Amino acid sequence: MSGAVQRAGGVRATHWVAVLLSVSALVGVVVTSFDNYLLFHSLAEIFSVVIGFGFFVVVWNGRRFLDNHFLLFLGIAFLFISGLDLMHTLDYKGMSLLSAQNSNHPPQLWIASRFLEAFSFLGAFLFIKRPLREEWALLLYAGVTALILATIYRWQVFPDCFIDGVGLTPFKIISEYLICAVLAGGLWLMRQHRTLFDPYVRTRLIWAMLATMGSELAFTFYVGMYDLSNLIGHILKIFAFYWIYQATVETSLQKPFASLFRDVTLARDALFASNQMLHESQTLLERAQEIAHVGHWKWDILNGGVTWSKETFRIFRRDPDRGSPTYALFLETLHEDDRPEVVQAIQKTLDGEATEYEVEHRILCPDREIRFVREKGVLTRDASGQPVAMIGTVLDITQQKQVERHLQEAMERVERANQAKSDFLANMSHEIRTPMNAIIGLSHLVMRTSLTPRQMDYLQKISGAAATLLRLINDILDFSKIEAGKLDMEQRAFAIGELLQDVMSVVSVKSSEKGIRFVWEADRAIPPWLIGDSLRLGQVLTNFASNAVKFTDRGEVRVTVELANRSEQEVELRFVVRDSGIGMTPEQIAQLFQSFHQADTSITRRYGGTGLGLAISKRLVDRMGGSIQVSSTPGEGSCFTATVCLGICSENVPVRSDSLSEEQLQKFLTDVRVLLVEDNAINQQVATELLERVGVQITVANNGQEALERVAEARFDMILMDMLMPVMDGLTTARRLREESLIPPEVPILAMTANAMAGDRERCLAAGMQDHIAKPIDPDILYMRILQYLKPGLDGRALAPSRPSSGGSSDFPVLEGVDVQKGLRNVGGDGGIYRSILGKFVTNQGDACVRMAMQMEAGDHATLERTAHSLKGVAATIGALQLADSAARLEKIIQTPSQWHAWPTELARTTDELARVLSAIQTAWEIPATLDKQEGQQGEPVAPEQLAPLFRKAIQNLLAYDAAAEGVVAELAVLVQDGERKERLDRIKAALSAYDFDACLAVFYAWAEAEGILLEEA
Repeated sequence: MSGAVQRAGGVRATHWVAVLLSVSALVGVVVTSFDNYLLFHSLAEIFSVVIGFGFFVVVWNGRRFLDNHFLLFLGIAFLFISGLDLMHTLDYKGMSLLSAQNSNHPPQLWIASRFLEAFSFLGAFLFIKRPLREEWALLLYAGVTALILATIYRWQVFPDCFIDGVGLTPFKIISEYLICAVLAGGLWLMRQHRTLFDPYVRTRLIWAMLATMGSELAFTFYVGMYDLSNLIGHILKIFAFYWIYQATVETSLQKPFASLFRDVTLARDALFASNQMLHESQTLLERAQEIAHVGHWKWDILNGGVTWSKETFRIFRRDPDRGSPTYALFLETLHEDDRPEVVQAIQKTLDGEATEYEVEHRILCPDREIRFVREKGVLTRDASGQPVAMIGTVLDITQQKQVERHLQEAMERVERANQAKSDFLANMSHEIRTPMNAIIGLSHLVMRTSLTPRQMDYLQKISGAAATLLRLINDILDFSKIEAGKLDMEQRAFAIGELLQDVMSVVSVKSSEKGIRFVWEADRAIPPWLIGDSLRLGQVLTNFASNAVKFTDRGEVRVTVELANRSEQEVELRFVVRDSGIGMTPEQIAQLFQSFHQADTSITRRYGGTGLGLAISKRLVDRMGGSIQVSSTPGEGSCFTATVCLGICSENVPVRSDSLSEEQLQKFLTDVRVLLVEDNAINQQVATELLERVGVQITVANNGQEALERVAEARFDMILMDMLMPVMDGLTTARRLREESLIPPEVPILAMTANAMAGDRERCLAAGMQDHIAKPIDPDILYMRILQYLKPGLDGRALAPSRPSSGGSSDFPVLEGVDVQKGLRNVGGDGGIYRSILGKFVTNQGDACVRMAMQMEAGDHATLERTAHSLKGVAATIGALQLADSAARLEKIIQTPSQWHAWPTELARTTDELARVLSAIQTAWEIPATLDKQEGQQGEPVAPEQLAPLFRKAIQNLLAYDAAAEGVVAELAVLVQDGERKERLDRIKAALSAYDFDACLAVFYAWAEAEGILLEEA
């Protein structure tokens, strides 16, 4: 291998010497042109003439073997091209061997020669795949050459190319461009047939044609013989013929079978194909090793020689041209700390202790870079068992080691991040639990006061629900702690009965809404007081029970607690939650406790949830020394069983908490001036009473325009603003207050509105408000917000539920459709205020549905939206939650024209719910009915003109057998309350329920005739 490298080096050295000599000769010729241009011109032309004749000699003598007739045709052409160039040289100025100082003959011979050369390059492509009759080609070129000479010397009809004192003729310049165009065509054909040429030959021919084109273009600028363009043109011609020499003469001598002479014998073709395949295989192997960063090597143990592949050289960063590798060189590349291990592994293989060796080690590259490699070697032995050679691979694993190092550093960063997250979670846990613990603690404080049994029951449920809410809030924090291994389980006393009651109070509400039974049973043998983490246990049970209710539409959910085992200090309890819901498949159960996973995507869409609760529950039960089992049958229900171990205790530990009292609030808020911008009388009363009781001075504005007038008259510390109002809405008012600087920048504006959907808060902030308080107003939140913005030094987060005033609430009856306790809470627990608001509700909202029907018929959608919005907010304030939901749906329908088709049905539903609430309030306290304002009840009846549009619409739907007539009848029901009209409407409803559209039409026609209603439009 060393000798081959030396020979290759010698060839390269000889090549560069030849190049250097050629360049020196060319420079010398150019220099001589400055003193003797005739000598320079003669040498340049003789150079091309010799190469042209040499080209012809090579192809003519090898024509019997030539398969490439392209070169044969071109070689014959260059015989005659060289002849014309020779005559051009002999007839040049100063020599004039062929004519007497005729300056036009040399350029004529030049142009003729170049035309012949250009068209020969083009014509040679005719004989790439077809045979050439060389005698005919000789005769053709001889005839063309004779014709050219006759036109120049005898007939003198060849166009002039140069005129003394004038310069080049247009014919000469145009001819140069035409020659370039023909050569460009030859270049295009060369590209089209590139696969038929040896790459070396093809490249040289292309450069020759390009140099010829450059030479011709340079001559178009000819002025005189010493002109630079003339010099450049001849130099380019020299290069053109030099590349022709390389493509033909040189190639034919160095590698004839590769370029010029093909298909000499079948053996030659087989050898060529074999060598080609071997070369391709070697190239593919080297490329594959380069991609995989795997090199191979061979160690000839007997002779001591070492062979490396190209990739091995690249891995070791060694130059293969600087000598062959040796075993000693390999040892030198090893990192000094790894060298003993590698040598020992190789020696064990040589000693027969192992048949192969594999070791990872570091190598030291010439540039001092340290790289990591994995080597594997296999030993071969001769017949006598002596080691003769070892072959192996070397894999560059530097990048892998870097990745491993980066992963290690990333793990360290993760550990630091986990620590930071744990610190953050601890702070967040404290911040979130503080207000929740205040609610729970103050509920206990209130329960120690004098309360009715009903109030005590409600407060107990509030306390249990608050504790459960705290657990739900902590879910995500707990999961993060569990994942980080930072969750601590508390060990404190708790009553198992209270724990189950808390779970019951949370889940029973939802089960009642769905109309399913929720029952629980506890083994009487279970000790009443236990030691453990009641919050975590309650979290698990609430999750199980809530899921059971969520996925059950009929039947029951049953929770049972069994004493599985008991010792002196500990009990093992088994909690079983069984439902009759949708059930699960075995595949769903297998994935049930994965984080953020539910049974399937359709369940997620229908029932919601994060899929995190069961994952947390399983981890919590594991921490409590228990386990969870699930059994289920699709369509029949599921059963979750959890076993936990708890300690036994005999005492309870009370919980205490402190908060700001109403008297303290009065101390901080007395004389604070607040502008309340609200158009609803009931909401005005609620907000006014709540704020005045803690010392706030209230000024009321009925709309945004009035608010602008009030701020111009007096200064306020805060503005509470409704969003949807007549004349000017809250968002517009807030923008004007800020943009026109009508109030100081430090005066906060808080939105206080029933618009609590997603995006409402952002709209308020964009309009210049500071915060958003949703209706119904929670007194604690209201007080907290005021303290937050007016007394920022105070911590208003620990406010307890406001203490009821002397008005009392213990004698309030149950009102159908109204959550009395929620309504009382919304007014701060003052029974007197609440009763007053109920009376105003009957007075102000009793005819709301009638007004909305008329507004829709009149197309007054803006007023209609405000009416529905007002009904929604006031209903929520008094605790009529279902009525508030119905009004909210109406408001949404109004805002979405594409949903207007649902308006009649939703209005009828809202009318029924409003009537139920009004009836409950009036019956409870004998509040006089104020619905005499409603047309169709006790005042004047609705005029036939108001009924006519609904009649026409209903009849049109009935004639088309369209069920939308039911919605129109629902609208009529709002306007028709008693008397003969009511009887006719009842008959229509009965017929419509039986889908007897003809009977409905008969009643409508008779009714219209009796009322004098024209039905032409129907």
